[in-house]
Amino acid sequence: HEKALQIQLATLGKMHPDTATTYANIGSIYYSNGKHDKALEMHERAVQIHLATLGERHSETATAFGNMGVTYSSNGEHDRAMEMHEKALEIRLATFGEQHPDTATAYHNIASVYHDKAMFDEAVAKYQQALQIQRSLNELHPNTAMMYYNMAKSFASKARSVEKTKGKSASTKKLHRESEKYHTKALHILNKTLGPDHPTTVECQTWKG
Repeated sequence: HEKALQIQLATLGKMHPDTATTYANIGSIYYSNGKHDKALEMHERAVQIHLATLGERHSETATAFGNMGVTYSSNGEHDRAMEMHEKALEIRLATFGEQHPDTATAYHNIASVYHDKAMFDEAVAKYQQALQIQRSLNELHPNTAMMYYNMAKSFASKARSVEKTKGKSASTKKLHRESEKYHTKALHILNKTLGPDHPTTVECQTWKG
């Protein structure tokens, strides 16, 4: 990717969508290697180029904002992450509308930030928005399963949070039941779509709420 970037800079110039895509690819490699600051630098360059060449109302620009949001989350910068994901959602709604898988993903990303901030009610609400879209498009899809799985985690996390301060109660038992319900749905879809031996299915199978 570094060689591709040098070639594109020489032939296409810095301000070209293909150059932005290469910056984003390099950013993803840095992210996978745990070099989040370098990843942010690359994704920010991609955002700047996409804004200048494609404009704000473009799917590639939304993807670039989303990449920044995911990376900020990994750095624990949840407010910045939320800002990026909300920009991505705004673009998705403007370009694709509500009923689109990329819009569902944008809601899902916002929900994940709420979960990381221990705002579990807000997380569940956004997961539900994402699920409503995703289920209408394709119920038996790994993306649907992951939304169910993360819903299960938010219900379980809220239950544990309440139990720490107030102890177990009928309300926390209800939260655990909700968690189990969504976990079961997630596992069913993962077994159907990815198979029982896939790492994601195994992770879901072994998770204990």
